[in-house]
Amino acid sequence: MQNHLQIYAKLAAALHYPLERIAMTIGGDAINEATIISRLGHKTALISKIGDDAPGQFILAACQREGIDIQSLKQDAGIDTSINVGLVTADGERTFVTNRNGSLWQLNIDDIDCSRFSQARLLSLASIFNSPRLDGKALESIFAKAKQQHLIICADMIKPRLNETLDDIRTALS
Repeated sequence: MQNHLQIYAKLAAALHYPLERIAMTIGGDAINEATIISRLGHKTALISKIGDDAPGQFILAACQREGIDIQSLKQDAGIDTSINVGLVTADGERTFVTNRNGSLWQLNIDDIDCSRFSQARLLSLASIFNSPRLDGKALESIFAKAKQQHLIICADMIKPRLNETLDDIRTALS
């Protein structure tokens, strides 16, 4: 019995990483952009999908605090809100751990409220490739509807989750 406790103690010590600070914050390109633009005095809306859970409530509270319109932010009790754990080393290198079945992995074209485009001047698709179900065909449809409303369209990239390439979204980017 003592031997097992010693082994467990060594294993537990090897998995213990004391840090100076751990914080839960809102993040991700879409909500970061909406927050900054709202703070600059412009109206913003977040079109996305979250779960009906504690992280989802945390996002709703942040949007309310920042004056971000959440009319088109869908809540789905059947999914978990996406959570990323960001690990940042002393030299600034970042590594992220994410829940693969979270809301951003489940976000699809049916969750995008294109009817709101008539109220906007700009559509920012934060992090192309962040939501694998928003593939080239979905993006082509979304961007076409945005163009019909004469929106400025901008987007940024992240490392593809499923090895997507620019060729996969080439038609949408035209």
